[in-house]
Amino acid sequence: MEVDHITDTLAKEIYDLVNKHPGLSTRLTASGYEISGVFEFCATHNGIIIQDEYQILMQIPLDYPKNLPYVFERGKKIPEGFDHVSYDGTLCLGVPMEIRQSLLEEPSLSGFVERYLISYLYSASHFRKYGTYPYGDRAHGVDGIYEYYYDLFGTKDRSVVHQLLLLVYEDNYRGHHLCPCGSKLRLRKCHGPSLMRVVLNTDLKSQAMVDLAIMAKNMEEKYERYRKKNPTSTQRF
Repeated sequence: MEVDHITDTLAKEIYDLVNKHPGLSTRLTASGYEISGVFEFCATHNGIIIQDEYQILMQIPLDYPKNLPYVFERGKKIPEGFDHVSYDGTLCLGVPMEIRQSLLEEPSLSGFVERYLISYLYSASHFRKYGTYPYGDRAHGVDGIYEYYYDLFGTKDRSVVHQLLLLVYEDNYRGHHLCPCGSKLRLRKCHGPSLMRVVLNTDLKSQAMVDLAIMAKNMEEKYERYRKKNPTSTQRF
């Protein structure tokens, strides 16, 4: 019954989105909905108005927002040098954990489109016209994930980020334990409040574990590249 309710709500949101953007059409697949066609938007930032259109394909899982949509740009209009496109062609709309946090407050599909898709396309158009990112530029890929956790935990120490996420991964959060950041404070009086929202939400906890795995893979890849250049070194990252 819960799944039926979610699906019915999502179907209505998709219907409303397609009605609002007549260049789009939708179809139901085995895994969710596909929305495709010409997406027109008009947005402004710091007094700069941009009106543009993109040929998009959006794949929306039936259990949205538990799982996030994938968006592709099919018109080859994303400018060269605009880094936020993944290797598989999906648009990097933001750091997944950051998106998930915002969807806890505003889970609607229209909110996702306004906050992430339109902002992304506005940035791409702005970059194509002016050569700059209008909102500032969070790094792409794993570096962008680190930047998000730097902001969340108030540190730029990657080892601290790793230790805090390990508490989530190992399901080992204990408020009376010392915080692994080295402050000599108990977790509950240090980084505990930042961790608790992640620990208590299944989707956020799963995302944190995925992010830690991405970080570990990145460190291993860096080590392998270093080892090939320095075969006698025993340094680890």
